[in-house]
Amino acid sequence: MNILNKLFQILYKALFIFSITFIATLFLVRIAFNSLDWYDNAFERHRVFEAKQYVNGYVEELPFTRAQLSEIAQDIIIYFNSENQFLDVKKQNLNGEVVNIFNQREIDHMKDVKNLLELLYHVQEGLIIYVMLVITIGFFMSGGTFAKQIISLINITSYFTILLVVVFGIISSIAFSQIFILFHQLSFSNDKWILNPLTSNLIRLFPTQFWVESATLIGMLLVLVFISVLLSLYIINWWLYLKQKESEDRAPKYLSPES
Repeated sequence: MNILNKLFQILYKALFIFSITFIATLFLVRIAFNSLDWYDNAFERHRVFEAKQYVNGYVEELPFTRAQLSEIAQDIIIYFNSENQFLDVKKQNLNGEVVNIFNQREIDHMKDVKNLLELLYHVQEGLIIYVMLVITIGFFMSGGTFAKQIISLINITSYFTILLVVVFGIISSIAFSQIFILFHQLSFSNDKWILNPLTSNLIRLFPTQFWVESATLIGMLLVLVFISVLLSLYIINWWLYLKQKESEDRAPKYLSPES
């Protein structure tokens, strides 16, 4: 029984640590995927509307206004938050023609992306329930003493997440393209994610550098969040120490009969 109990303790603590890291990461991913300002700023930074020279050829500038590019980004955000199965975005180009922004291969890939996001969001929601159950049951069974265990787990989670981000950042700085390709190979069961930059507006709007910057931003925010958590825990522990010391100083001092 002792072995099973220790194994259970290890498993639930490891899952708790993973859950907090996953929940925080997906929370930031949700914000990024729904941030119109992030898209608009990226369009400007990467000058996506300009003509581009690729290894395999040259593409003309996008025949849409800056305002229309922002509308396209808004349409994508709406799509990810809707019940629509397929992304359907049409705009009037500078020649006065109403055209589809994305081709069928891009639409199929966006459907796969949406399905992946929905799966990850459901996992996040399940882990939130798990964390709440652990905390509720822990306090119910152990009372106030469980608070120390939770604080310890959050402390470990913070260091773990910061270390994970640093390691991932180092590896990504060396081989981001390989990681990006591996992610797509593991996440999708087809090759619809392999798009031709000469014909794909999706590639034009969201080049590789966009994903490098997005991953970097999410990583930096994760580090800031968990550094803030560590500082908060330090301040709480310091405040509790001062309160305990103050309580001890106020306690009446009794002299022994021998003195």
